[in-house]
Amino acid sequence: MRCGVRLPVPPWLALAGPHEDVVLSTRCRLARNQAGAPFPWRATELQRRETSDQLVDALRRVGTALCGTALVRREDVDADELDALLAWRYVSLLWSQMARHRWLAVGANTACSVLVQEEDHLRLQAILPGDQIDAAVSVCTGIEDAIQREVEFARDDRFGHLTASPVNAGCGMRVSALMHLPGLSAQGSFDDVLKAALTVGCSVRGLYGEGTLASAGFVQVSNTTSYGIQCNQVVERVSASVRYLVDAERMAREEQFGASGGRSNLERAVDEWAPALLREDLVPRRLLPLVSLIRLAVSEGILEGKVGDTSRWVAAAGVTAARPLPASRAVEHFEAVRRTAALRAELRRVLAARGTSGARVSDGTV
Repeated sequence: MRCGVRLPVPPWLALAGPHEDVVLSTRCRLARNQAGAPFPWRATELQRRETSDQLVDALRRVGTALCGTALVRREDVDADELDALLAWRYVSLLWSQMARHRWLAVGANTACSVLVQEEDHLRLQAILPGDQIDAAVSVCTGIEDAIQREVEFARDDRFGHLTASPVNAGCGMRVSALMHLPGLSAQGSFDDVLKAALTVGCSVRGLYGEGTLASAGFVQVSNTTSYGIQCNQVVERVSASVRYLVDAERMAREEQFGASGGRSNLERAVDEWAPALLREDLVPRRLLPLVSLIRLAVSEGILEGKVGDTSRWVAAAGVTAARPLPASRAVEHFEAVRRTAALRAELRRVLAARGTSGARVSDGTV
């Protein structure tokens, strides 16, 4: 990186996890604020700088508790590096949009990270591969325990932890799972099944969380609020939704692709559409559906490969907001070349083993 800090690939992109055919990763996030300091959106620039300095000093002091900490200033991150940080989910879209007085701290094991001056003063998070909600919560609360020895968090006896957004007050915890649901999408029951998640107090968002839309069957399922409930209730609600969606997706895949006819359709789709990755530079909106198709084919055993590797493909193909994209053919072509090239290196071997040679290119819908 321009700032001289080299961050490794996070474990959710490099390791296998439970139920990885449906769940790419699970994350726990805690919103915390320093007592006596105004929320970032209310603070003056001087106040934001002072709060940032105090919090970064505290993070340096608890570095050993984070297994060693790399600190990155937002000002020192260029557009390409920011793209990678967003794709790897180290940072959020909100954090990326303002440069001054924002920091990222990443633990040496890379499962844990901390954002300074996002929506709240601190956003603590842990991301693990597959369905590991309990483990992610344990890692994240361990970070919290270490930091609160150095920082007094803003709390109220009645409301609990005080946060910039009222929906995050209370326990201040957001638990989420990044899921791949192409079977439900192909079955036509995608919306109906997702509504079931809402009935237990969960919400469904796109690949990059709040403010983004579901695309190519990739969604994030998370709790809707943290106020008025305990952390264990948050975990129970999201875990129940994830288990329900995993079972529903596997049943949908069996119905759609388990029989010879459905499997033949999936094989034909791979043969006809996947070669586009090897011969064309595809814009991001066309890349993600193709990656969704190839990931499904790997999960179903139609293509040779490790399901755990497919998270890297999703990260490379996903659309982020790090680089503003005006209505320019030159810029769109640049994005197509850049992202498709990154995916070719990953997928050439997988597709070559299949021997795909079709000529038709589509939007990737099975």
